Amino acid sequence: MTQKDITFVADFLTEHFNEAPELYNRKGKYFNVERVGQYLKDEDDDLVSPPNTEGNQWFNFLQNSTHLKESPLLFPYYPQKSLHFVKRRMEGIIDQCLQKPADVIGKSVHQAVCMPLYKGSKSEDNTPRLFKLPFMWNDKSSNLHYVLFTMLASSLSKIYILRRHTDVSRSANNGLLAVDFGNFLNNSINESSDTSFYSCVDAHFYDDETITVVLKENAEQEGKERILAQLPLSSVYVDKDQEREFSLNSSKRLDEQSHDIPTRTVFLESQCRVLENMKAQYVAVNGIRKVSCVLSSNLRHVRVFEMDVEDDGEAEEEEEEEETTQIVGGEQEELNLSTADHNSVC
Repeated sequence: MTQKDITFVADFLTEHFNEAPELYNRKGKYFNVERVGQYLKDEDDDLVSPPNTEGNQWFNFLQNSTHLKESPLLFPYYPQKSLHFVKRRMEGIIDQCLQKPADVIGKSVHQAVCMPLYKGSKSEDNTPRLFKLPFMWNDKSSNLHYVLFTMLASSLSKIYILRRHTDVSRSANNGLLAVDFGNFLNNSINESSDTSFYSCVDAHFYDDETITVVLKENAEQEGKERILAQLPLSSVYVDKDQEREFSLNSSKRLDEQSHDIPTRTVFLESQCRVLENMKAQYVAVNGIRKVSCVLSSNLRHVRVFEMDVEDDGEAEEEEEEEETTQIVGGEQEELNLSTADHNSVC
């Protein structure tokens, strides 16, 4: 505490708690200790020396306004009570303000659909992770709920997309699909093989139309590449998949019916980026700001990417090509002009 702070407190106490200034004939600032101490007592009794409310514009305004005086939105003023009394009253009102909406909302929310997805292993439950699938998304424009998840017991190479209409009485086409990522980097791998090329490490919705995924190569080699890719929903939900609607058997878990889920294989050649020298494990994205943040598995390395830089680069390349064409055309005109001048001189 500085001398300036001490002076400020002393001025406040002298101004509000100096009952008999004529008794103090010495230099300095004085205040009544009893008047200050009564505010610090943890008692419900009224103050011995209540403050003078004359000239308090806010107090007079509340007293003269019947509507505000009886309003439940304003914390009542207790000029006759100690600070401990006021503190307890304020804590009770704050708890009521926070708890009552929670109770009302909790009682108004009811379970509409229950779908057992899969059974997690004990080792997985005991291992803390920063982010973890499933990831949920609400498309307000289409009134659809999306859930992204993987099933460890089945395969990490597929990511499952579950979508439901916000109106439980309505159904959504392609309610559950599996997405498998085809080979789009390593051409030396035999594409006729039944093995999957990539595993999904993490996935988040970038916006209502795109999912951002972090993939890991499944090839048996050192230094497996990690890939940051954009998955358009338009490449997943196509017309031909509407004929293969998945029918859930509620008596079984979803991982026990994974072979019956329609699978869509996608290739992301033009919408991916290889994350070199980084074991990427987590991703967080913001489609409004058009950025993605990738975090390594050891939580020590972070990379931030602008997701629309490719479009800017193409625009710059087009501008450079136009400028080059103009320069070349100008040189050609100068050359023709020089040739014409030379002929005229001759």
